Amino acid sequence: KSCLKKVRSGEIPRMEPKSGNNRKKESPSKASEIPEEKPNIPGSDAIETGPSISLSDALSQGVQKFNG
Repeated sequence: KSCLKKVRSGEIPRMEPKSGNNRKKESPSKASEIPEEKPNIPGSDAIETGPSISLSDALSQGVQKFNG
């Protein structure tokens, strides 16, 4: 919402659209990759690859926040 307000106010017309477009392009690609990784990684592997799982979970949460 803050980004939309800034764009509407016209304070930073160029900076905001670029950042918004980049985030939108990255979120779908990450979202499509995350679901594929989670099913392929069972609970036992999740324990071994803790860091990667935490990163994927963080990305999934970030994507949900952006979409929400």
